[in-house]
Amino acid sequence: MGAGGFGQEHKLQDPNSIWTQATLLTAGEYSGNQKWDLMVQWSDGELDNYVGTTTSALGTEARIQNPNDLWTHNAVMTTGSFLVSV
Repeated sequence: MGAGGFGQEHKLQDPNSIWTQATLLTAGEYSGNQKWDLMVQWSDGELDNYVGTTTSALGTEARIQNPNDLWTHNAVMTTGSFLVSV
């Protein structure tokens, strides 16, 4: 990503019907392997992390949460290192 643009596009996977069920996406370095991971929330509330995603392919799928009706109403998702001060 650069000034005034999004940068180069990389295709991680060919289109398929599974990804029509993805509702929220975020990315970060969650696994500690110094590679980007892709976090995906699905329409049924399931949450998966694709560990070690690169510019050429999705990483290995790791289930974070099984389907859960409580999580089906989320509108946004973000990740990061947040400091809470009380």
